[in-house]
Amino acid sequence: MSAVEFGLASQTSLVRALPQLPFERSFTGSEVAVKFQALNQLSRSIASMTSEDLSRNLVALLRPLFPCDLVNIVVFNQDTNEVPWKSIGAGQLAPLGASIEESTVWSVYEEEKPLWISDWQQDERLAVRKEAQNAVGLCYRSLCRIPLCTAQGCLGVFSLASTRPHNYSEYEIQFLLLAADQVALGLANSLLREELQKLKSESPSEKA
Repeated sequence: MSAVEFGLASQTSLVRALPQLPFERSFTGSEVAVKFQALNQLSRSIASMTSEDLSRNLVALLRPLFPCDLVNIVVFNQDTNEVPWKSIGAGQLAPLGASIEESTVWSVYEEEKPLWISDWQQDERLAVRKEAQNAVGLCYRSLCRIPLCTAQGCLGVFSLASTRPHNYSEYEIQFLLLAADQVALGLANSLLREELQKLKSESPSEKA
C-alpha cells in the first residue's frame, strides 16, 4: 500500500527541543503535561522530515517520551515494483542480513500485535534470543516492537530499545501505544509528501 492510499494530508513543523525526563520514577503533574505535549508534537515533527533526517533524529524525538538508546522504524511497501521494506534509524533493531519473514519485526507486522521484551537474556522465546544475539553494534537488553497501524492497514513496525533491562509498566505500555499511533500518522504524511514530490518531478509539465 502506497502512502497516497493512506489519504493523509501533509503537515509541516520544526522539531522543537523537548526536555528529557528521568528514568523509572513517578511523574509529577507538570512532567505528565510535558510528556503529552511532546506526544502531540511527534506526528508533526516526523511529517516535516525526509526519511534521511528522520533516521538521524529518531532517538532525539523519542527520548522526551521514553528513555531509550536505539529507535528504528521498518516500513513495508506492498508495491512489488519497489524494495519490499526499508529501515529508518538504528539498523541493529532491523533484521539486516537475515530473512525478514523469520524476524520478530515480521511477526509483529503480520499479527499487528506489540512485542514487549524486558530482558532478552532472561527471555525464553527462541526467536527473541537469537535475534538479540545476532544484533550488530550496540547491544540492547530491553526492547518493544509496536505495529504502526492506520485505518487503512499496517504501515510497518516501530521498535524502541534500551541497553539495560526494563519492566514495562501498564502506564508505559499504554503511553508507547499512543506514541506509535503518532509515529504512524507522521510517517504516513512524510511518505505522502515524498511521493507527491516524486510524482510532481516526473510530470511532463515539470520536465518541460
